[in-house]
Amino acid sequence: MKRMYFVCRNIDRVEHLSEQLYKRIVSGWDFQVLSKDEAGLQKHQIHSANIFERYDLVHSAERGSIIGGFIGLIAILSFARLNLGHLELGIFQYIVVMVAPVLFCTWLGGLIGLHHENYKISRFHDLLEHDAYLVMIDVSLHNEAHVRKIMTEQYADFQPAGISSSITNPFASADRHQFKEKPAH
Repeated sequence: MKRMYFVCRNIDRVEHLSEQLYKRIVSGWDFQVLSKDEAGLQKHQIHSANIFERYDLVHSAERGSIIGGFIGLIAILSFARLNLGHLELGIFQYIVVMVAPVLFCTWLGGLIGLHHENYKISRFHDLLEHDAYLVMIDVSLHNEAHVRKIMTEQYADFQPAGISSSITNPFASADRHQFKEKPAH
């Protein structure tokens, strides 16, 4: 699946697009709109982005679990190598020593992620602060051309803002280049 991004400044046009896509192509979870105007999105019955789309919860939790895995592995190897006090550790104790840091670091990563904007949308921060609507459409490979055609033919006022994978990559970092809106003609 790919995620297509479009920017628009007119909520009525976003509502019209939402209705058309629901009729033709996408389901509720494949179409989200991100905006500071939450009340406007609710009033127009437009599917707003959820917590996972807004904040870096999943991305940071994944990073935390990887770090926790390394910490657990180092702890297991240390216990096995040092054989502290000639302890007889069973498999259960080694599993606990491995899983505890993974769970803790995943939890901590998620908490940290709740305080940061999603790394995939951080480049749209300035636009969102100035009353733009970021439309995110998840499309399968066989629907991508159809969505592009609809957008170029019927929604030319929506500015294409990029394409990314709909899958979170724990090794990716935020795009530091802010998206610049093209001036209206």
